[in-house]
Amino acid sequence: MTLADLNRLRVLQGEIRRLDEKAQELRARAERLTSMLSGMPAGTREHDQLAGIVADLLDNERRAAAQALELTRACEEAELWLAALPEQQRRVMRLYYVDGIKTWKEVAEKTPYHYIHCLRIKKAALRKLENASQC
Repeated sequence: MTLADLNRLRVLQGEIRRLDEKAQELRARAERLTSMLSGMPAGTREHDQLAGIVADLLDNERRAAAQALELTRACEEAELWLAALPEQQRRVMRLYYVDGIKTWKEVAEKTPYHYIHCLRIKKAALRKLENASQC
């Protein structure tokens, strides 16, 4: 496990969120078109649009599934590394890297630790990570 691996975990979480948002948008577009299509003859422009939306949705879901699999593997690796940390470090690092809390300030709000202390905890944990990767 490296810092790059931990950062990749956060990137994957963001990518999956974006793919989920895109899927919701595509479903909403498909629902609007579906209501317009009721009673229309096949082969209309709207049918072609719906087919394109469905194709985009399927492609989006395929990418989301691949990203979810990669995220699951990355989380498993991160959890192995986190298990070796003291409770305080494990808690703070899990919130930021695995749970996807956006900022260290938000991490501090979810723990009994001050923001500056969370940064110290992070620094100590990353030092352990660096030392472990050099072995």
